[in-house]
Amino acid sequence: MQAREPARVLKVITLGPPAAGKTCIILKSVNSGFALPDGYMCTLGVDFKVKTMEFEGIPVKLHIWDTAGQERFLHINRMYYRDTHGVILVFDVTDRHSFESIRTFWEDFKMYEGSQTIAKVLVGNKVDLERKVSQAEGEGLARELGVPYLESSAKSGMGIAGIFERLMENMKMPEEGEGVTKLKKDIEKEAGCAC
Repeated sequence: MQAREPARVLKVITLGPPAAGKTCIILKSVNSGFALPDGYMCTLGVDFKVKTMEFEGIPVKLHIWDTAGQERFLHINRMYYRDTHGVILVFDVTDRHSFESIRTFWEDFKMYEGSQTIAKVLVGNKVDLERKVSQAEGEGLARELGVPYLESSAKSGMGIAGIFERLMENMKMPEEGEGVTKLKKDIEKEAGCAC
């Protein structure tokens, strides 16, 4: 019997304005039975979840860092840009300001991340509601930023799995064991941060 290959550990962060649905996308992706709460779930600082999946026969553990959307937290978010394998940029299709502010998060990340090899996707969320931003506008922004564009509904689960699959398609897979110890140390250090 062949031994199962150990899981590759990859760091992913979400970026985007408040109330875009970043937290709900993550929670729906790790628990398909997750139901949206009635009120807004505000992330203060950074939260962390693990998503286990398989990609092209390789077991993968995504360590997903859910960052706060308020611009006053950008300085905290920057601590999590380091050693990132993938970025999910999320805006709310029902809120034009959310769409227009995504460039702030994009520019901030580009300024601090230091690598062009990081996989990135742009996600228009809340497509189950009345839109203020068309799919064509989302696709146009994605072309401008040079990233794939996807749409989702964290409420229904539509498109959620595709976000992570598309991200994995564009991600450089580390060699077995590469970066895992360092990533674990970073998690322990960052989880202990009193931010």
